[in-house]
Formats: sequence, structure tokens, C-alpha cells
Amino acid sequence: MWGKNDKEEEFEVSTKVKESKSVEKNSYLGKTDEQAFIGSTVVIKGEVTAAEDLLVEGSIEGSVHIKNNKLKVGKNGSVSATIEAKTVHVEGRVDGDMDSSELVTIHESGRMTGNIKANRIVLKDGCRFRGHIEMDMDDSKKLSAPAAATTKK
Repeated sequence: MWGKNDKEEEFEVSTKVKESKSVEKNSYLGKTDEQAFIGSTVVIKGEVTAAEDLLVEGSIEGSVHIKNNKLKVGKNGSVSATIEAKTVHVEGRVDGDMDSSELVTIHESGRMTGNIKANRIVLKDGCRFRGHIEMDMDDSKKLSAPAAATTKK
């Protein structure tokens, strides 16, 4: 009953068990396992609100509000929504308008159609973007008019 063959079968079965995937450290989000994750088979329709970083490998349709945190749309991710986030990294597909208080980066594999409003924007070589960009700077950072333009003759 507990012969050599039984142990071999038990070992073979245990080697076939799949390991669970862990979220890798991501320099875009700067954290490990401290973010919400929308998997590749998940489709969300409606409003998504979060008080933590969000990694999307699935699909969101509607609106995303993570005002004080970071959103990453992974290579397999698709977001058709208005987006409000502190920082946004696009490696997948985004259709909709985006409002970021800090930085938007569209990576090489990223595709976006919509308008972007952000303080800083990075469009990596190879990305695709169709829309308008508005860079909203603080008054203290705005360039003043040249002195020659304000001088009376």
C-alpha cells in the first residue's frame, strides 16, 4: 500500500501543482504587493474608486478615480474610461480623457486615444497617441514674460 510506486505518484502530482503568481516589484508603482490588481480575465463596468495604487491587466469601462495614487495599465490591460490619478503609466490601451496631478507616461507598447491634462508627460519612442495635451503648471513654475516685452520705450 505505501510502496515505492505510491511515493512516485505522490511526487508527480505535487510537481504538477501550479505556483501562484506574485506581483513583481514595479518601478512604476514603487511597491510590491501593496496595490490593487485587476487580472487579465476581469472586466469591470462602472466607476472604480481606490485609495491605493492600481495595476490593470484586465478591462475597465466607465471611470477611474484614484486621485492620490498611481494607475498602471499593463501590456494586456484595456481602459475605456475617464481617468483621474496622481500618476499614470500606460503600457496597454487607454481610450478616454485623463487628468493627472503629477505625471503621465505612455510607454513603447502603450496606445492612447483621448485628451491628457497633467503637469508632466512622457511619450516613449514607439508609443501611439491621438488627442490633445494640456500641461497644467503651478503659477510659481510658469515662465514670466521677457523683460523686453514689458519695458516701455
